[in-house]
Amino acid sequence: MKMTETYAATIAAVAPVLWLVAAVEVHQFLQRLAEPLRYNAGLARTRRRTERTEGPPTPELLAEIEAAIPPEGHASMDAEAPIKSRVAAVYLFVASLLVSAEGVSLAWLGGARHADSALAWFCLASVLVGFLIVTSAPAFLAHGEAVYGHHQMNQDMEGLRTWARAQRRALEDQENRGTDA
Repeated sequence: MKMTETYAATIAAVAPVLWLVAAVEVHQFLQRLAEPLRYNAGLARTRRRTERTEGPPTPELLAEIEAAIPPEGHASMDAEAPIKSRVAAVYLFVASLLVSAEGVSLAWLGGARHADSALAWFCLASVLVGFLIVTSAPAFLAHGEAVYGHHQMNQDMEGLRTWARAQRRALEDQENRGTDA
């Protein structure tokens, strides 16, 4: 394989398109993540609030906390999910490769037109990695969001349910003792 004018022009045309698709994917990922992050952050705040509550809660507080626990789960993801940093790192890597391939191709077209096979292979590898990530990353992201988000949400919900049951029993016991007296 060697760098030719046609090959360099093709790389120079394809690399920015792949970069644009990757940028759109990152944007879509962040949009999909926004609502579950808000929901799970509220759930986590409620759980922390219960952990700081000393003594029996008021019936109003207990009702408020019980209302925060939905009867069914929601697709959710903790704001500190490690998948966020992995997604950012992968897309940064892909963007760097594609920008480098674009620069190499344009520099080659602009002057140094020797048939360098290392440049041709680098450009090919960059574009292929770009295609691979842009086509497979959404599937991996969806899987990671589902697995991690569901696990974290279940932990928060179970903690809240356990706390609410214990507090409800304590209130009922207190009321029963008051009526027995």
